[in-house]
Amino acid sequence: MISDTDIVSLASSAVKDSIYKQMQCADEPIILLYDLNTKLSQVISDAYIHHLPSHAQCIEYDESKKDEIIALLRSLPSGANVFLVQSSNFRLDDFRLRLQLFNAGVGCLEHAMLQSVPEDAIETYLKAFLYRGEEYKQIGDFLGKHLSTAQKIQVFSGENSVLSFGTMEEVKVNDGRFFDQKNRGGGAICGEVFSESIDFSSVSGELSIIAYPDDTFAMRWCDPFTITIEKSFITSVSNNAPEMFKTNIIERVLAGENGEVMIREAGFGLNPALSKQTPLPYVNACERMVGFHVSVGKKHNIYRDKFPKDVIQRFHIDIFADTKKIICDNVVVFEN
Repeated sequence: MISDTDIVSLASSAVKDSIYKQMQCADEPIILLYDLNTKLSQVISDAYIHHLPSHAQCIEYDESKKDEIIALLRSLPSGANVFLVQSSNFRLDDFRLRLQLFNAGVGCLEHAMLQSVPEDAIETYLKAFLYRGEEYKQIGDFLGKHLSTAQKIQVFSGENSVLSFGTMEEVKVNDGRFFDQKNRGGGAICGEVFSESIDFSSVSGELSIIAYPDDTFAMRWCDPFTITIEKSFITSVSNNAPEMFKTNIIERVLAGENGEVMIREAGFGLNPALSKQTPLPYVNACERMVGFHVSVGKKHNIYRDKFPKDVIQRFHIDIFADTKKIICDNVVVFEN
C-alpha cells in the first residue's frame, strides 16, 4: 500500500495542476469549501489550502453557518472560482451549489462523496484526479472523429458478444479542460466521450456486463452476464445475471417507463487510472473508467429533445461492459 508521504505528494501534484492548469486560477475571487470528515477529504483539503493563492478564502463547512456560506457564494462575481471538497454532500437547503454557481458564471470544481472511497482506494482516486486535459482532448478528438463519421460501430465484449450502433449524434467529450468551457468546472474525476445512436432502431446485439450500481449509486461487480438488445430495447437478460440487477434495474425501469427497458448513452471511458482491476466504488467515477458503458432508461438530459414531452423519461442508470474491442467501420479504436 502507498505510504502517507506518497499520498500527500500525489495529492499535492494533482491539486496544484487542478488549480493552475484545469481551472487556471489567478487573481479572481476563490473559495475553498471543505470538510475534514474522512482521510481523503483531509488530504485533498490540505493540498488546496497549501497551493491556493493567498487571497483565497478557505472555509471549513462544519465550522460555519449555512446562511453565511450561501450569502458568500451568492455574492461572488462572474469569473470567480469555487472548490468543493465533500465527504458526503454539502446540504444548503434549496441552494444547488454547482448549478447556481454555473448560472452566475462562477466556476466550480467538485470532489463529492469521498466517504465512499475506502482507504485502500485513495491512491486510485488521486491518480484518477491527476490532470490529463491535453491527453484526453487528443484521444477524445480521435474517438469523436470516428464515432461521428462511422456508419457502424461495433462493441465486442465478454466471450463473443457484439453490440452494433448506427451513425452517432454529436459527440461530447469530458476532457477536464474546464478553463475552456462555458460552465467552468464539474466533477473532479474526468475522462469520457459519450454519444448515442441517431436512429435507435440501429442498435442491436449483445453486451456482456460486469458492473452496475445499487440503490446508493455504489458499484456492484459481478461475473459477466449478457443482455440482449433489439432496436435499443433490452429484450432478455441471461440466467446468471444477479438478482439485484434484475430487480433494482430491469424490473424498476419496466415499472416506471411503460413496460420498456431502453438503452441510450454509449459511453467511452478514457481515464487510465480506472479499470476493473483498479475501480472506484461509485458510479459517477466509473463512467470515466477505461472501457465502455451504456445507460439504461429513456432519460438523457443532453439529447432529451429526441422524445416528445409526454414520453416518460425517468431513468438513466449506467451499466458497464466487459469490453474487449471497439471498431468504427473498419478502424479499431479500442482494444484490451
